[in-house]
Amino acid sequence: MSERGGNGIAPLLEKLLVRVLPSTYAEALLGDLAEEYMIQCATAGRAAALRRYRKEAAAAILNAVVTNIIKVIQGRDEMRRVSRALAFSVRNIGAFLLFWVIAFALVQTASRLLGGWPATEFARLAACLAGVIIATRMKARLTAYLLAGMVAFTLAELAVRLWSGTHRVVQGLEAQSAVMGAAVLGTVFGVVMTRYFQRGVAA
Repeated sequence: MSERGGNGIAPLLEKLLVRVLPSTYAEALLGDLAEEYMIQCATAGRAAALRRYRKEAAAAILNAVVTNIIKVIQGRDEMRRVSRALAFSVRNIGAFLLFWVIAFALVQTASRLLGGWPATEFARLAACLAGVIIATRMKARLTAYLLAGMVAFTLAELAVRLWSGTHRVVQGLEAQSAVMGAAVLGTVFGVVMTRYFQRGVAA
């Protein structure tokens, strides 16, 4: 092998091979090609040996280039996946924190100015609705679905308690009615929000 890292048989191809392959692997491959070249020279003649040498060197270069391109693409895809996951987390955490601040402010204000139940329940319901709107605007799907479920449950429980005229936590048949109402409302909200997000993706 020459001082420049090639065998001197096909200098241009050898230089390219050294550039696209790791040095250790390139040296080993060039050594194998040189050995094969000498054998072919002795058996098939120099011209045939040179053609075979160039063909195998070119194939090795092409394979290395394709492999490197695939690695670059895979690396970019991995970066995109990480970026999407990070953006998903930031959106959902941010939306939930905004909801929590709004809920805390509304519930505390309702408790101080209007007393306890049902003002605090209406405040919590308003906070959940505001949270759903914020989450959908921020495309924070997980938080939006979670808060929509809270809206359904709060609305159903509030309706049952107002209907029964009780301030205590609902139990028995009232609790079953609240759960059924929450399930129905949650399903409706889920369908509506799914269509909203799908329309946003299509747009």
